[in-house]
Amino acid sequence: MQGLTLFNLNLTHLLDAFLETAVPMIAGLAEVVGLFIIITSLAKATFYYVRATFFNDHRDFHHEMSSGLTTALEFLMSAEIAKTFCCKIWSRWCRWRLLLRCAL
Repeated sequence: MQGLTLFNLNLTHLLDAFLETAVPMIAGLAEVVGLFIIITSLAKATFYYVRATFFNDHRDFHHEMSSGLTTALEFLMSAEIAKTFCCKIWSRWCRWRLLLRCAL
């Protein structure tokens, strides 16, 4: 039984260390991808707007801009959710670990 408890503690520490390093990197990458999508959709919509204004092209630049912003918003929100979730979980975990150490 002690071996199982020791295995559980080691696995918990391993997963905790993995999440502490992986989640901020994933959230940062999602934010960068979201900003890149905003910039490219803005450039694309501006190009279509200029073509529609000066060359009578009938391209729907409103749809281009809105779809780009929607996609970027999904990436930015996923990064925010990941950061918020991890902060809440880690603060509870730290409090629980502190109480466990004090009890021993």
